[in-house]
Amino acid sequence: MKNKKSKPFNDLDSHKFNICQKGWDMKGVSMCQALMEIMEPQLLLREKEGRIEGTVDTMRDFGREDAEIKKTLMQKYSLSEKEAEMYL
Repeated sequence: MKNKKSKPFNDLDSHKFNICQKGWDMKGVSMCQALMEIMEPQLLLREKEGRIEGTVDTMRDFGREDAEIKKTLMQKYSLSEKEAEMYL
């Protein structure tokens, strides 16, 4: 059985890390650092969305109703009611 990565950016993120670790010259390192700065907010957002979706799935597995799930998302992830409803 193949081990699939759950998020498509994992391979790219791993590649960027490897490039930074290989000791490029200053121009290469600066480019790598710039890429990391540009992509970091998107990576953090995807990570947060993954945690939220995991919370929803787990609560549904335990038979929780949407109202309780929404309340939990609002409290745990500081979401508005409208934002929380988008994950249901």
